[in-house]
Amino acid sequence: MKTVNRCPQCGDRFERLGQHYAVGRCDRPELSDRQRAVVEYLILLGANVRDDGAESRLEVFSTKRWRLASVADALGWLANSPRRHVEATDPASSDMWALTSVPHPSVAYDGPTDVSQLRPLTARLVLTERATWVGTLFGSLHVDLRGFDVDGDHLRSLLASEGVATVRYDGDGYAEDTHTARYHWHPDVVVVPHYDALELLEWAGLSLSDVAD
Repeated sequence: MKTVNRCPQCGDRFERLGQHYAVGRCDRPELSDRQRAVVEYLILLGANVRDDGAESRLEVFSTKRWRLASVADALGWLANSPRRHVEATDPASSDMWALTSVPHPSVAYDGPTDVSQLRPLTARLVLTERATWVGTLFGSLHVDLRGFDVDGDHLRSLLASEGVATVRYDGDGYAEDTHTARYHWHPDVVVVPHYDALELLEWAGLSLSDVAD
């Protein structure tokens, strides 16, 4: 488990990397494309952004420490080690773990609508977590955002900006399933028709087997 962070500028290790930047020994580095993509996935998912200091920081909670550890690995120097936030009080419950980021101006998001561009890695994380292929040889991709902070309309706009079409269920009698479009009644389940879905998966670095039901 990572216990200290290495500053990518000077190479020294610190238990409190944010304090190292705050005193001005090194400037805060720019986020890499990978770090920004992971941050934006966390914002779409529902990470908290705290502004109780000079710079904003992310705060993510989970009962699965291993998931937060994998996020910390993906964020590199930007993430502190997961810590126990609330200890379970009985055998039927689980500890709550927390992950915070190093304070950084690039995480100052007010919410999921601040994510204005869908990056391939961000799309891959969302699709891996929430996408299901509905149909057999032909079908549609259903991206179920229930439980995410981002709503279906905003993801549809992000996909449209990348040239990816979506279809919507507008009530009984309107949307009849076809072999390339399998509709869903919930507005936060985004339906991507067959050919656009295949292009989206390829763009995000995934295959049909990654989203098979």
